[in-house]
Amino acid sequence: MSKYEVVFLGPTFFKPGIWMTLAKYVFGDLFRALSDKCNLHMISNPMPREALEGRRYLKDNFKVNFYEVPAGISQEERVNRVASICNKISPDVVTNVLGGGTSWGHVASVVAKALGCRGVARVSGDEITSFLMQGLFEEGSPAHQYKAALERESFALASSIIVMSPWEQRRVQNLVQDRNKVKVCMRGVDFNKFPFKGTPKKPPRKFSYIGRNSEEKGYYLLESVSRALEEKSPKLQFMFAGNFTPGREGNRVFTGYIHSENLNRYYDTVDSLVLPSVTEGMPQVVCEAMTKGKPVVVSRHLFQGYLKHAENAMLVDLNPEDISRKILMLHSDADMATAISANAREFALENFDKTYWNEVYRSIILG
Repeated sequence: MSKYEVVFLGPTFFKPGIWMTLAKYVFGDLFRALSDKCNLHMISNPMPREALEGRRYLKDNFKVNFYEVPAGISQEERVNRVASICNKISPDVVTNVLGGGTSWGHVASVVAKALGCRGVARVSGDEITSFLMQGLFEEGSPAHQYKAALERESFALASSIIVMSPWEQRRVQNLVQDRNKVKVCMRGVDFNKFPFKGTPKKPPRKFSYIGRNSEEKGYYLLESVSRALEEKSPKLQFMFAGNFTPGREGNRVFTGYIHSENLNRYYDTVDSLVLPSVTEGMPQVVCEAMTKGKPVVVSRHLFQGYLKHAENAMLVDLNPEDISRKILMLHSDADMATAISANAREFALENFDKTYWNEVYRSIILG
């Protein structure tokens, strides 16, 4: 039986360190689910010299064929360039890995429709809300309207749309006529790489944020909480892992970026994960922390209906007062922290198994 030809689009940027992590743990995960049945192709912006190690990794492990389109071209030109390359490949499927419907996902949907093959837009999260919060454009501006139009066209043309969570599924379903084509498929967790070391014997003291130094992630809320609790609860420590300048300020420790291969060890050094995001797809760090049995403190407006407050997680409103209150509840109640730890681990085992999600991903991509 001949193999499927699957074309992956993106990424746009190849940040040192982060790209290698993406190659191994994001692209690698998805390619692994397909490589036995598919020939894999990747079209991206030009790779700088420092990105070639990641390219070699994907080539050696998954026999990926690489193609490039120029950086800095318009979305229309990018569509035309990708279509030209795809005409030579004759793909069965065109999809993207990163981003969503406003960038490579849009190209995937448009090109697949033009070629008469399957197009799958993979949506990491609510790109437009993230762009607005990062100040990349103003609400209602021409740039905002243009991005929204790209997203609508992408979703309308796609054969299937992959989202990361039930709340993202609801958001995207409201933008399409065929709600059934919007499928939840998270990355999942390799339980062997994130072993459970038992429920905590002491109440949580070290609370960690893991993520970008970016407004929509809500890191500034935890910084505000940490300052407010510095004198009131001097035993508490707050860790910030991500693109922060390493250093220490009072009860706050900034570790810098943690590579994926080091995350398991990092989780073992902290007691709880705090991620008060405004918008998220499905944060991989939440899945991993729960797998490790770490109580997670996450946004109520996203996780309500998925996680249960004070049972397998702590759900918070996005204000420093409520976040402080829930952190202090965990810190002062060892029995609650232990119960949440055990329930978080159980929830993770039932919902985050990478093997299961790899099969779901394969079924959506291949149709």
